[in-house]
Amino acid sequence: MSNPLFRGWFTPRSWDLSGLPYKSATGTQLHYDASDNPYWSIEQILFDDNINRVLGNINLRYQLLDWLSVDYKLGVDNYVFTRRGYDQIGAIGGANTSANGAGGILEGRNTSRLLNSNLTLVGNRQIGKDLDLTFVLGQEAVDDISKNAQVIGRGVTVRDFRNLNANTTTYAPTFTTSQGRIIGAYANVTTVYRNFATIDLAVRNDWNSTLREGNNSYLYYSVAGTLNLTEAFPSIKSDWVSLAKIRANYGRTGKANQRYSTDSYYGTANPADGFGPNILFPFNSLPGFTLSNTAGNPLLEPEFTVSGEVGVDLSLIKDRLSIELTRYQTKSTGVILDVPNSSTAGIAFVTLNAGSLKTNGWEAGVTITPIKTKSGFWSTTFNFTQFKSVVDELAPGVQNVFLGGFTTPNVRLVVGDEYGQLYGNKYKRDANGNLLLNANGFPQPTANVDKIGNPNPDYTLGISNTINYKAITLSVLLDIRQGGDQYSRNLADLQRNGVVAETAEFDRFNADGTVATPYKFEGIFEAGPNAGQVNGGDVEKRLTAEQYWGNSGKHVAAEGFIYDISWFRIREASLTYNLPKKMLEKSPFGALEISVFGRNLFLNAPNYPHLDPEQNALGISNASGLEFNALPQTRSYGASLRVTL
Repeated sequence: MSNPLFRGWFTPRSWDLSGLPYKSATGTQLHYDASDNPYWSIEQILFDDNINRVLGNINLRYQLLDWLSVDYKLGVDNYVFTRRGYDQIGAIGGANTSANGAGGILEGRNTSRLLNSNLTLVGNRQIGKDLDLTFVLGQEAVDDISKNAQVIGRGVTVRDFRNLNANTTTYAPTFTTSQGRIIGAYANVTTVYRNFATIDLAVRNDWNSTLREGNNSYLYYSVAGTLNLTEAFPSIKSDWVSLAKIRANYGRTGKANQRYSTDSYYGTANPADGFGPNILFPFNSLPGFTLSNTAGNPLLEPEFTVSGEVGVDLSLIKDRLSIELTRYQTKSTGVILDVPNSSTAGIAFVTLNAGSLKTNGWEAGVTITPIKTKSGFWSTTFNFTQFKSVVDELAPGVQNVFLGGFTTPNVRLVVGDEYGQLYGNKYKRDANGNLLLNANGFPQPTANVDKIGNPNPDYTLGISNTINYKAITLSVLLDIRQGGDQYSRNLADLQRNGVVAETAEFDRFNADGTVATPYKFEGIFEAGPNAGQVNGGDVEKRLTAEQYWGNSGKHVAAEGFIYDISWFRIREASLTYNLPKKMLEKSPFGALEISVFGRNLFLNAPNYPHLDPEQNALGISNASGLEFNALPQTRSYGASLRVTL
């Protein structure tokens, strides 16, 4: 309720947001409802942050023999993020500190350090005239530690005095430390026969600190082979066929759980329903703790994914046409999931090795070069991807697993269905699919949740165009997505606040000044005096725009929030000019390149109005399909100068 962008979006168009005062003489905000005025928020709700990052690498190499060397690499990534927030007295929304109007100050500091050590022994020998052998023996250590410290002070005494210790009355400190370490040992052997047949063998064992001893060591491997037919059988090679290669690989990879999943923990209590004010602890100077809703599992084991693929690479018509085609299949077993548990036990979920998933897919890449001269070329590459991931099984007795979201909507795994389906309540319908309306002509939500959407695309297609003429190069990347559903809270809020074009399709008032009722839901009355009759004729119930687009109309059920997110977009475009070398002969530069570029330049999502559907409320995760008041995507432009000495 404090975000000025959303508050500006949702402000009725009849309200003169820019022309009316947003605060009184004493600094108290002025607004038409119980939310923060966007202009007041920009001025009075403040946030500053600062990032310091240091990267370092050390590389050492020693040649033991003419065919054998030892390499050591040590890298460190040190990251410090500090932040300060200030909520003015009177801030209604959550803002930085959720101070409920009392004002608050936030001070925070996050530090992280990633250390990577890699020791390898590399050898390369030729065996006879026909066989080349390369091997690598290695040991890797990765240590990742982060420490977060934050203190929120609430109850600001003096306006605009941003001193947490001196100017707030209650404090809520939070301190966390997280550390994980992986030690790995690996070996890789590559053999090449007569430059046309290759076999690659790899094996690795990891010891991961996130698992208990006895389960924290896991082995995985891969084998891959290629056969270059045009090298093996030179008679195949011609102006029409310059490359024909087949390839295949098979392997198993291991993966551990998230940190601290093998134990159960207590944390500071913070009862809330997601919408109203929170009960914050310490409460009246009394601390409060609660056991985590998810119980850890000391018996967790790593999950494994077995994958295999076959493919073919072709280069035809003097390399004017290139084709890469891949068919792949993966199966993941022992997938680590938070499995539902009876809440009467005080625990809602238990972390288990509880699932098996299978994925089948195709990938195809086609490059066409219709123009190729001494002065330039035009090349187009198509990258097509299609896949389907299905839940094979879950833990015994478990019908579905909740991946994220709310009671409605949410994202689930269901045995026999595609990965990550959207579930929520639907409109009530009869056996023939007709809406069942209440006596006033409104749709009704189902009591239970059901599948309302599939976020997975039917396919994706990327098209990259490069046109070069002498020193000028134009590159354009197009992105096409077909299919997939998304639950959109933003679109629902825009519609039920009446601030988008479709809500103004009809005049709000009739000529005589009465409220217009231009809408109705097609359906059958379920109850009341017109039960069993179609909504029309003498028993027709018509609705106002506010009723139709409101929480009792279209958005009474999660089904009304679902949109198809097919799109076509210009993902990126750039224009580059390379100065001729003759112009640089008397300069210290070897090359000079000037570019202008733009990203996210155009979007056409025909079934998803107003906004960019490339959003995910669940962040960086394996679940998608929920958009819950996400910030809009941005379009960017820039220029660059690249100089080579």
